[in-house]
Amino acid sequence: MIKHKDHFHGSDLEKIEEIYGIKKEEIVSFSANVNPLGVSPLLRTTLADKIDAITTYPDREYTSLRKCIAAYCGTDHENVIVGNGSTELISLFIQIEHPKKAMIIGPTYSEYEREISLGGGTTLYYPLREKDDFKLDVNDFISHLNENIDLLVICNPNNPTSSCITSADMR
Repeated sequence: MIKHKDHFHGSDLEKIEEIYGIKKEEIVSFSANVNPLGVSPLLRTTLADKIDAITTYPDREYTSLRKCIAAYCGTDHENVIVGNGSTELISLFIQIEHPKKAMIIGPTYSEYEREISLGGGTTLYYPLREKDDFKLDVNDFISHLNENIDLLVICNPNNPTSSCITSADMR
């Protein structure tokens, strides 16, 4: 078990340039939802047609969207949470759970550790090994679990390794 120290978001091109000496202008990053080709003409037209929508604040509770999703899923809209991407949802979840000690299986998305740290929690890091194709060794992993952990972060399928933990291994 190691403490994960040197982490940064993959879209931090300045950090990549600093660490690896690759000019940020030469990097094509697919680590964030950013289109390297720029804004499409269709989006430009659509935004121009809807420009008046920016004069008011949107519904902060996403009421109509949550009701549509709930109807589609056959549940109550109170059971649906939406956000501005996975980072916001991770942040909300960690704020609600407020773990004092968490374990993260990684390498994985750096926001888990960042949010736990911002909430005053500490993080243990269980490293997946490249020599094992980043597959989880379930027996070894179980031997590292203990009752002092309030939160276990399992990203499945994992980002950035794309490794998956099977249903059988999860049980």
